[in-house]
Order: sequence, then structure tokens, then C-alpha cells
Amino acid sequence: MVRCVGADIATTPGPNGTRGPQLARNGLFAFRTLDENPEFWASVDPITYLEDLSGPIQIHHATGDPSVPVEWSESLHDQLQEAG
Repeated sequence: MVRCVGADIATTPGPNGTRGPQLARNGLFAFRTLDENPEFWASVDPITYLEDLSGPIQIHHATGDPSVPVEWSESLHDQLQEAG
């Protein structure tokens, strides 16, 4: 299941203090879920473009990171290796 952050973004005040209802109505929600629109979600997923990288990559990840599982960095490492 894809978590859409459009509602979170829409409630963040902009520079002029507005809340951005337009984004909530037409933002990420307009692109539906991964199951409903896989082509769009693949087009915005950076993993789709790993083969386009041309320089060295260095990954740093604290094993005690409470927000992002270290497995995500390990998976990125594996996918980078596969992409060459």
C-alpha cells in the first residue's frame, strides 16, 4: 500500500499562510495507488533509474536510526550492485 503524503503537505502553511487545498485535491491523490497506477509510481521511484548512475555511490546509515530501517540501505546497496 502506498502512503500518500498529499494531505500532510496540504496542511502545511505556505509562504503566504495558505494551507494548499489545491494540492490535497489534485496532488498525489490524483495519481491513485501503486496497484491502480504502477506506471506513474515507477516513473517517480528513484530505484527505476539506478542504471543511469555513472559515478561512485557512498551510503551512510546509522544502525540505530529509529525512522528508516537499515534494511532499506542494504536493499539499495544490493540493487545498486545489480544495476552495475
